[in-house]
Amino acid sequence: MNETETCPNCGTQLYGLVTRCFKCGATVDIGAKRRAERERTRAERACRRSTGRFRRALPWVAAIAIGVGFATYHFVTSQPLDIDDAVHRAYVTVSITPLAPDPQRSLGYSPPRARIRVTKSNLAPADFTVVIPAGTLIANADPGSQRLMTLAPLTVHLSNGAPSLAQVTDLLCIDQFADAPTSTSHLVLAAPDPGAPILEETEPIRKLNDCLQSKTYGEATVQLAIWLAAGHYLDESYSHVQTALINGYRRSMRAKLKNIPLAVPAGVQQDAPDVDPATLQATYTLYRTTKVAALVEHYAQAEAEFDLGAYVGEAGNALSECGYDVRDAELIRTAPKRAGAG
Repeated sequence: MNETETCPNCGTQLYGLVTRCFKCGATVDIGAKRRAERERTRAERACRRSTGRFRRALPWVAAIAIGVGFATYHFVTSQPLDIDDAVHRAYVTVSITPLAPDPQRSLGYSPPRARIRVTKSNLAPADFTVVIPAGTLIANADPGSQRLMTLAPLTVHLSNGAPSLAQVTDLLCIDQFADAPTSTSHLVLAAPDPGAPILEETEPIRKLNDCLQSKTYGEATVQLAIWLAAGHYLDESYSHVQTALINGYRRSMRAKLKNIPLAVPAGVQQDAPDVDPATLQATYTLYRTTKVAALVEHYAQAEAEFDLGAYVGEAGNALSECGYDVRDAELIRTAPKRAGAG
């Protein structure tokens, strides 16, 4: 096979494996061209082999990538989501309907209740679980109404086959003398923005409720402990708290009785047809202004006394078990000694 090269000095075309130009005598390395061609051929073959291996491996790479992606997706969706996180991701919507207290507990403490319905959106995974922790805040849109939170945790599992689920839960009232929710109250989940700080006055109460749920206290004690902490009563003297409670219950009862009519009700008139209307009205007015007032005062005193007994007793003990400094609290120091107390 003839090799050709051009003399680098005079440009003469040379044939054969020569090492010197016959015309000008310059040195010619015709093997350099062969070495360059061999290197280029070797590189092209290596590239073709590499490309072939990649093409053959492509299905395996895709399968691994899909498998890792599915595993990650499955891990994320198989872990329970906090309700705040699920709402923030627009995975779910939440509706809350206030309910009357449980009639089965009408003889004892009956906390307010609500039905919480969680519904998945089209953005949500096909199958996942949402957790509504104890102490989840619920806002009441009515002016002057209670701030509420869930008493116990709830777990809701949603799927394409069951995209909506409702559960009934008991609620705790944070503000002792604010208006309790009614059947017409507009309740909404007070899910805070994950990037925003939780309100300073509610975060300790949420933590306290978490602690109380780990104990064996009854619902009434838990509610009283929440009021004791939320009202900052431990920092006040016994007499100050007593006055505050009596005034609070007095206002609450008067608000409930404000719709008592000024005139004698028709039913009362029918029950006393022979009584002079003027006399009946005077008697009714006297009852309304004195007897009812006395009943209100008795109610306020009795309720305040009950609460104070719990505050310096079981509710105070509950706070102590949850890290509150109860022993040296002003309320406990200034409380009157109970009969039989050591």
